[in-house]
Amino acid sequence: SVGVDISDTSLKYIALEPGKDKPYDLISWGDISIPTGVLSRGEVTEPKQLTAILAECKAKTGAEFIRVSLPEERAYLFETELKRSTPMKEMRSLLEFRLAENVPIAARDVFFDYTVLPFSSDKDRSMHVAVTAYAKETVQTYYEACLAAGLQPLSFEVEAQATSSIVNRPIYQ
Repeated sequence: SVGVDISDTSLKYIALEPGKDKPYDLISWGDISIPTGVLSRGEVTEPKQLTAILAECKAKTGAEFIRVSLPEERAYLFETELKRSTPMKEMRSLLEFRLAENVPIAARDVFFDYTVLPFSSDKDRSMHVAVTAYAKETVQTYYEACLAAGLQPLSFEVEAQATSSIVNRPIYQ
């Protein structure tokens, strides 16, 4: 897969593959300018032009699959605490209730994901959870532009998450 970062002014891409002497090798990277008005503060205002830019990325990289970093301007980020004893299967529904306190959009209109942060000590009775939420409409617009360009998105992440992910997980496809 190719990593793609989309901002109001440019689309940046990078492709890595497993390395022989190191964890991975850089195989391609680049930057495609996005004309003024295609995006405004992370909101897609010209979906057909964004599709054309994504198609150009596909042509330059030969990618079929991409991991997309979405503009942070459209994201809602917050940290919350849950009891450490909370079963994993209940965590998502508990966090959904916390959305109302932190996101000005109804939970039914939001896509969200979370990361349990490392414990500071084995004696902690609570766990800290970082939550990222986007309006479904925002994610759907980017998703449809990717599909129209012939690209299959594997993930959508906030830029900061995408950057930390590259450090914390191997890049294999």
